Amino acid sequence: MRQSTWRSLLLAAVAALLAACSTPAAGPSPSTDSGTAAWVATRSPGPTTAPSATSQPPPAATITPGTAWLSLGGAVWLGRGRIVDACFTPDGRLLAIGWGNGVSLWSAETGAERWWQPTNVCLIAVAVQPQGRAVAALLQDGSVALFDAATGDARRFEGAAPNVYWGAIAWSPGGERIAFQCIGPRRGDPIYLLDAQSGAVQEVPLSAISDSVHPHLAWSPDGTAITLASLAGSCSTVIDVETGRMRFSLGGSDACYSPYALAWSPDGRTIATVRAGGLDLLDARTGQVAHSMEGGVRGLPVSGSGRALSFSPDGRLLASRGGQGRPPGGLDTGRSLGCGDRPGAGPAPGPVGARGPDGRGL
Repeated sequence: MRQSTWRSLLLAAVAALLAACSTPAAGPSPSTDSGTAAWVATRSPGPTTAPSATSQPPPAATITPGTAWLSLGGAVWLGRGRIVDACFTPDGRLLAIGWGNGVSLWSAETGAERWWQPTNVCLIAVAVQPQGRAVAALLQDGSVALFDAATGDARRFEGAAPNVYWGAIAWSPGGERIAFQCIGPRRGDPIYLLDAQSGAVQEVPLSAISDSVHPHLAWSPDGTAITLASLAGSCSTVIDVETGRMRFSLGGSDACYSPYALAWSPDGRTIATVRAGGLDLLDARTGQVAHSMEGGVRGLPVSGSGRALSFSPDGRLLASRGGQGRPPGGLDTGRSLGCGDRPGAGPAPGPVGARGPDGRGL
C-alpha cells in the first residue's frame, strides 16, 4: 500500500512537470527578443558525433515558439544561456556575443541583432578576425566554428579532444589562421593552428600546457610568435608558432610575469607585462626590461577574449582594465591620463571594450 502511494505521488509529480513544460510561455516575438525562455529550441535525441572539417554549417536547433517536449536522452534548449564572451569588430561598429549555446552579431550603433547561430554545444570563447570579416568560436566538444560576419553562415571543424574545461582562441594578425588551446579532464592540449580557408589543423610542437593552467594566447604583430601560458614552477614563454621553440621566458629566477596581462605594441617591438606595483615594457626581441611604469593592473585570468592591457593603434598609449593604484597611461612620459569606473562600484571585471579606429576612444 505504501509503495503504491509513493508511486502514485511520483507519477503525479512527473505529470505536473510535463504539463508545466508543455505550456507555451508568454513573451515577445523572436524579432524583438529571441533570447528569452519564451522560445524553445529542441534537438532530437541521438548519439553525438564528432564534427568533421567540412564547409557544412553546424547542426542547427529548431527555434519554435510554443510547446516543448521531454524525452529520455533528449535535449531541450531554453533561451540562449549566459553571455560567455564578447568581442567588438576592429571598427567598433559590431559586437559578436558568445552565448551559452550560440553566437550572435549585433550593431553597436543601433542595438539591432544582425544574425544568430546556435551551436548546440556549450561555448568556451569567441574571437573576431582582425579584418572584421569572420567570427571564430571555440566549443566544449573541442571543435571550432567559423561564422561569416556579413551573413552568419557557419562552418565547423574538428579540433581538440572533447570535454573542454577552459580554452582560448585567437586570430593571427593576418586573419588567415586561428590559434586555439584547451584543457580538459587530466589533460593539457598543445596549441593548434586552424587554416581558415582549407580547414587544415596543425599542432605547434612543444606547446602542450599544464592541465591546471588557464590557456591564454597572444600573437606577435608579425604572426611568427605566440605566448604559451604557464604557472607554478615555470614562467610563461614566447614561442615560435612553426617550431614551438622558446624565444624567451616571461620572467626571471625571482618572479614571473602574468600570462593574462600582456600586450604587444602595434609595431611588435615592445611587450607590456605586469609586475607587482606596476608594469614593465620588454624588448620583444630579447625579453629584457626596457622601461618600467608604476600603476596597478589586474594580473589574474581574464575570461574569454578580454584583455587586461591594450595599446592604442599608434602605440603611444596603454590602457589597463583596472586594479589598485595609479593606472598606466602615456608611454612617452609614463603619466596617467585618468581612469574610469562604474558608478558606485570598483573596476569593471568584464573584458576590455573596443577602441576606436583613430585611437581616441576605448
